[in-house]
Amino acid sequence: KAALVARGVPERQLFVTAKGRQGQMKVDFIPTARRGGSAPAPSKRQFTLALPLGEHVAVACQPLGDRRWEPVPASQHEPCEFNVSGPRGGVAGTQVLYLSPPVAPVSVTILSAHHEGSGDGHVAHWLKSLEPKLPERIALEVRHEQAGAPVASATVSPGSATMLSDEGRFFVGQSYTLQLRDAVLEDAKRDFTVHHSGTSVRLLVRPRSTRLSLAFTCEGGVPPGLGFQIRSKRAPASHSPIATGRTPDSLTGRDETAEMSLSLPTEQQLVLGEAYVLTLEGSADGMIETSSLDFEVAQLDTRLIVKVGKRNQLRLMFLGPMPEASYGSGDGDDEVDAPRADASGVIPFLVRTTHPGPTGQLETVLRGEKAYADLQSAVLHVGLAVGEEFVVETARTQKWEALSVRFSMHATPKTVELRLKPAPPGAPQVEVRATNDESSLPEGHWARALPFPRNLGFVVRPADADRASKGSKESRPAALGLLSSDGVGQLAAGSLPSGARYAAMLARSGVPLYDALGLHEQQVTAAFEAGSVFEPSRYEFSTEPPGSTAPLTAALSLRRRTRDVRFRLVPAPSAAPQPLTISLTTGDAPWTQPQAHGRFAAGPAPTTAPRSAWYKPSAGSWLGDSAAWPAGDAVFELRFDLPPGYTEPALELLYAADNTLSHATLNDRPLDIGASRGFQTLGGVLRAPAQEGCFRLGTNVLQVTVANSGSADNPLGFYCSGQLALSPATAAAEPA
Repeated sequence: KAALVARGVPERQLFVTAKGRQGQMKVDFIPTARRGGSAPAPSKRQFTLALPLGEHVAVACQPLGDRRWEPVPASQHEPCEFNVSGPRGGVAGTQVLYLSPPVAPVSVTILSAHHEGSGDGHVAHWLKSLEPKLPERIALEVRHEQAGAPVASATVSPGSATMLSDEGRFFVGQSYTLQLRDAVLEDAKRDFTVHHSGTSVRLLVRPRSTRLSLAFTCEGGVPPGLGFQIRSKRAPASHSPIATGRTPDSLTGRDETAEMSLSLPTEQQLVLGEAYVLTLEGSADGMIETSSLDFEVAQLDTRLIVKVGKRNQLRLMFLGPMPEASYGSGDGDDEVDAPRADASGVIPFLVRTTHPGPTGQLETVLRGEKAYADLQSAVLHVGLAVGEEFVVETARTQKWEALSVRFSMHATPKTVELRLKPAPPGAPQVEVRATNDESSLPEGHWARALPFPRNLGFVVRPADADRASKGSKESRPAALGLLSSDGVGQLAAGSLPSGARYAAMLARSGVPLYDALGLHEQQVTAAFEAGSVFEPSRYEFSTEPPGSTAPLTAALSLRRRTRDVRFRLVPAPSAAPQPLTISLTTGDAPWTQPQAHGRFAAGPAPTTAPRSAWYKPSAGSWLGDSAAWPAGDAVFELRFDLPPGYTEPALELLYAADNTLSHATLNDRPLDIGASRGFQTLGGVLRAPAQEGCFRLGTNVLQVTVANSGSADNPLGFYCSGQLALSPATAAAEPA
């Protein structure tokens, strides 16, 4: 390098690379060109010409016919003039001309390998069914292939061609390497050679695959065999899940944490930069709730904690008060046990959450009532999740005070004891009785035989309250309750002060039973009229003066509402078809074998567990037999129906076969089966493009022929995975 600089080559135009060659050192000097600067010649050529002394001559660079070289400085496009003099010693004069290869533009286009196809099996990846999604800006670098030195760098947007900056010039005929370095995308590179007319470089990229492990947690133990599935949040609900699985069967049900790693084939692996949702299946008995968890994978190795929501049974035990202690006789004071008083009577109750929900209010998850003679109520409800805190509240009745008890649900059934306290005596009892008004229906009308309606209640409010003062304390109900199956409801003694006048009204149980104390009369009436099949009814009464214990009865009439109904017969409109999915996966769809094969009779296609070397499916199963199947061709068939009103679908099934899939037909038309990739991977693709008339309305027949080589019985298997996604047609064609 020093010698070249001494000969006049600008030092800024030189860089050195060195490679060891069996003890010797080989040094290459590579020309570069920068804007506004000149490039050194890749080699030095010296020509000696005999020129007459004393003459003024000009030397100009002329491009060669192959256009491999051109003058570098702009000034050298003009002749280089100099005088020929007679140097002493007979040494000829020397003029230096710099040459460089011509330059040409280079553009780069970044595309998704899963959508453009790369020929290495990744075209079957689940991402292919979604819109391409790559980082908005992708950094790349270009290096000289021989020297390995960086030439240019850029940040480009995927999907469109980007011209690389003039900061690094590209020489015609030179080879370069385009390299990608991105945290989300797999490393990728592309070698290219610059051409005179310019070069377009197309680089296919794919997101990095990740490894996912799941940690299931559940108070009381993670149940075995609990199903789950993982979907992309960008995928429609009709798409198949990316992966499915179950918690290990080896779990005892007492382990509160269970770890498992997902081992997924290439086409099902999760990738960085995508959002997913894991859905946990609920149990048939309702004790495990269905839940979902949104997550994103930000690392190559990710551990996801999945909380299993467990529910359990709540049992309410109503306990009457203990009697006063009594003592026997003898040497000591021996306390004699006495039974509790009966907790008789109808007692309405509700269960609320203790923390506000999304609406900011405490959520009522359960309503009910203890029957008259029952001492306990057992309840199983979807809102009572293990680990959550609740409060149970009872309504005041004619015999018992209102009660409130907090409790938490655990992994074992929960029993909450409600220790009742008698209502204070000294005031009359009030009975509300509702009876059918026979005059509201004609004699012999069929509705007269209807039973007393359920979920009917009553509200009692001061009769002389100012109706105009909406929301005032005086206009709000003073008491409320449920009507029994025979239309009778009772208020607790002392719940209404003596010597006052009140009005009883019918009310729906949904609103007034526990919430109507915050409503005025107009709101109660409106709530009743919104959903009741009876006309509003009102009965005014007065409580007796203090000291009176005579029961009071408020009689309410039930007058059923009637409406005139006019019928008109019109042609039934054709229902708009909804998106439809048809599974074609072997072991899931009803595949058959139309003819017998050895000991395997015609009928439903036999399924088999995969051999150790076969692909392990996450859904469905292999057809055939992993032990012994007759040599020769085996035919399997699937029949499915396509209803009218849908666009013609496209069929694309991934398959694996032992030995090979020889051919396939759809309605006797040959299908493209691609190249078989054997039985270890799910790499073969069986296709029937849309709009080619392969499908027909009604029954369709898909038939595959699997070749089993050899002369004796040996394993045969066929597995395929996929589905038909049918979309409603905008204008469905009538069948011919």
